[in-house]
Order: sequence, then structure tokens, then C-alpha cells
Amino acid sequence: MSIGRQLLEELKRDEGIRVELSRELIPEIIRDRNLRRIILIALSREMVTKDDVKELKEYIDKRIGEVSKRIDEVNRRIDYMLNEVDRRIDGVLKWIIGLIVGMWATVMATLITILLKLTGAF
Repeated sequence: MSIGRQLLEELKRDEGIRVELSRELIPEIIRDRNLRRIILIALSREMVTKDDVKELKEYIDKRIGEVSKRIDEVNRRIDYMLNEVDRRIDGVLKWIIGLIVGMWATVMATLITILLKLTGAF
């Protein structure tokens, strides 16, 4: 096995050696302009820019606006449906009251007729 391969295997196995090697290489990387540039380019691909944040904020604001409109529409539909239910209940209640009054009047008329017959008025 080559020395390079042995070094790689040793670095994979021992975290302490990896840390020490990194500490030795960092000053060299910082001194070399091309290496710094390569690292910065690689890091910049992973970083979020202010424009990215602005775009994301605009997207989120737009989506929140759309959701708010949907919620408002659902609220309007619920209000309409509740008003319709109230209207129908009022109509049914009027019918029930009318039927009860009609039944009561019929019963009263029947009772009055029976009472009049019993008293001999007819």
C-alpha cells in the first residue's frame, strides 16, 4: 500500500490526526490567494444572500396574502350559509307556530261545541 493511501486510511480512522492536519493546513490556505478564492467560491454556493432572503420573504408574503384571501372567502361563505340557515329556521318556526295556533283553535272550537251541547245551548 502506498504512503498516500496509508495516510488517507489513518486520517479516516483517527479524528485527532485529522484535526491536527487541518490546523496545520489552515494557515497555508489563508496565505495562498488562489486557495482562499477556491474555498470562498465553494462556500458562496452554500450561503444565502440578502437577495435570496428578500425573494423568500416576498414569496412568503405573497403566499400569506393568498391564504388570507382564501380565509376571507371561506368566512364570507360561512356567514352566508349561517344567514340562510337562520332564514330557514325562522320560516320553519313560523310554520310551526301557525300549525300550533291552528290546532289550538280547532281543539278550542271542538271543546266549545262539546260544552255548548252539554249545557243544552244547542
